[in-house]
Amino acid sequence: MAVKNGAYSLEEKREAVAFFNKNEVPKQIEDLLNKMFKEKPNDVFGYMGEYFGKRSKTPTISKVSAIEILSTRGFPTFEVSFDCTVNGLSKPIASVVSLIDSSPPADSLSSKMVKTPDVKTKTPVTEQSKQQKGAETAVMTTVGESISPAPGLDVAESIERITDTIAPRIVGLDPTDQMKIDEMLQKMLEEERQSLHINNNDSDKDQTEEELEPEKAEDSNKKSNMSRGESKQSQISQDTSKKGDSKRGTAGIKESQVQVVPDLEEEEICRDAAIIGVSMGTVVTGAKIKGLSLYQHLAKLVGKETDDNFTVPIPMMTLLTSGKQAAGKQNLIKEVLILPQPGTPMKKALHQLTNIHQQMGETLVQKYGPSGRCVTDDGSYSPSMDKPEQALDFVQDAVSSCGYSLGTDVHIALNCAASEIYDQEKLKYEIMANAFKSLDDVINLYCELHERYLGIIAIIDGVRSPDREGWKKLSQRIGEKCFIVGSELYRKHSSVLDSGVTDKLSSVVALSLDQANTITGLSQMARTVTDQGGLIALADGPCADSSSILVDLAVAFGARFIKLGGPVRAEHVSKYRRLQQIEQELEQRGRLTAQGRTRVSCY
Repeated sequence: MAVKNGAYSLEEKREAVAFFNKNEVPKQIEDLLNKMFKEKPNDVFGYMGEYFGKRSKTPTISKVSAIEILSTRGFPTFEVSFDCTVNGLSKPIASVVSLIDSSPPADSLSSKMVKTPDVKTKTPVTEQSKQQKGAETAVMTTVGESISPAPGLDVAESIERITDTIAPRIVGLDPTDQMKIDEMLQKMLEEERQSLHINNNDSDKDQTEEELEPEKAEDSNKKSNMSRGESKQSQISQDTSKKGDSKRGTAGIKESQVQVVPDLEEEEICRDAAIIGVSMGTVVTGAKIKGLSLYQHLAKLVGKETDDNFTVPIPMMTLLTSGKQAAGKQNLIKEVLILPQPGTPMKKALHQLTNIHQQMGETLVQKYGPSGRCVTDDGSYSPSMDKPEQALDFVQDAVSSCGYSLGTDVHIALNCAASEIYDQEKLKYEIMANAFKSLDDVINLYCELHERYLGIIAIIDGVRSPDREGWKKLSQRIGEKCFIVGSELYRKHSSVLDSGVTDKLSSVVALSLDQANTITGLSQMARTVTDQGGLIALADGPCADSSSILVDLAVAFGARFIKLGGPVRAEHVSKYRRLQQIEQELEQRGRLTAQGRTRVSCY
């Protein structure tokens, strides 16, 4: 409002009065002054700011940006940042790092592992719009593949997709309305995939027609030049061919009766790194706008209130790594994880687990020298082992050296990753180098290990993922004594999630942060499991970051377990810290509920 000769014009004064009255400014100021006089706050202007802040417009997203940074593994990835308009001003609120980086897949996977049958055709590369190109960037895999980050993830393209395609759609929206934003993101992804599918079908059709035209012309020439004698000879050849085909057909039927066909059908799965990053960024931004802990903000997604009681998940600490890709002949056990006794306070539980982890390092140094203390990306030790029992002997020694008892103070979970050691030609599991066992033999081995080593309370991915009957058989044999945990089973066959626990394929479902494209989608998966009476184990994405979002999600979802790395790298230690912080916060508020007993007798 301009000032003329030191005074406002009458017209400007009238405009000012109308503007302030329209926005009820005089009334609000009068109420504020009366309230402030009664309460007499020490910080007058801070009090005024808080008062008007509550009456300001709902914060909205004003900017979404992404930049390339290094992941915790040293490969390029991207960070998504959110700015919001709060109290009329745009300011930075939160940022998250993608769960997926551009690290290449392990070379040994293709050379050592015999994959399950997988028929995959590649679509010819064509010029696509940015929207269609974005859909191609999504991680598309089928049942026979490892569902991990897409090899050679194009970070620059993901950044462009976020800034040019996704950001314009969510700018102006309320960051606290997670379900609305996730619904919009999922709808956008489906539209892109549908558009890409239509274009690819048209391209394949055109290419097929071009390939068939020369063949049709050649067949036409042959028919026109064919003589009557040639026709007879052709007829004789055809009769002979039919007889041969008939014999081959009979043989083929016999062969097909011998072949083992996986019970579970292939499913196309789409992981979109850009959308996952934006959804995660939105939920963190919403929590900060509300001034709540992330697990409290997430509570509404699972039908809870912020002041409800919560449980803290039991940590599963990765202690040893072995398996097909590690040194030594032993293939059966990919990871050995340790867990505290249920109900143990988090401070005491972490003290026990870290003591065992440190003692394991000392034990391996004595056996292998200084290199025995070296750890992998997930913070675990990876000594060369030739037998499955060797890994469990190491754990047993470390636990007893710390003065703890297996099966009482500390328990064990075995991640077997059976799909990685299954030989499709021999139809057997390569439990050790050149040592192949049938499914029944492998299940018998699990039972023997469970009886020999006290404290084994969980087997993760004990059967290759497509073998439905194998999962049932494993559950029948040992499901009452320990948890049967399905990870790849549900990651590669998402439709099985609807009935996997009910059908007794597993008692625990392991979900990872990137298993759904949105936080809302992940919460729906968790609810599907709990509605069946199953338990949830939550794990990090392919590339762990120092963020502790995983822990808050596990608390909000009511997860029984949380699978973490060793306590030696920042991206893992931060999560153990967060577990302690949340437990202390819930105790102070009187909202902590201890983990109850389960149907597994020892846990």
